[in-house]
Amino acid sequence: FHIFTAASLTIHVVTYSLFKNPTLMLMITSIVAVMLYPVIGLGTLYLRYRDVDERIAPGKVASFWLWFCGIALALISPAAILLVLAIKNGWIAIGR
Repeated sequence: FHIFTAASLTIHVVTYSLFKNPTLMLMITSIVAVMLYPVIGLGTLYLRYRDVDERIAPGKVASFWLWFCGIALALISPAAILLVLAIKNGWIAIGR
């Protein structure tokens, strides 16, 4: 988890340093963020059950929403990447 955090920050700093075009910079950092969303969502679930003092552990409702959001991030991010690729490569047409 620490490696992904450091990699994400490094990629953002390098992108900011190398690309002066704000649109390109935003596109690259957005792609990196979408690829890291599943790691963040599932990493949060992992940390919720690892070495958490039971006195401060989230209740059933909070745990439910952690699972819901973690799974949603893990499923929606790859689906969004596939959708963008499908539109770009003409596999599907939108708005025609």
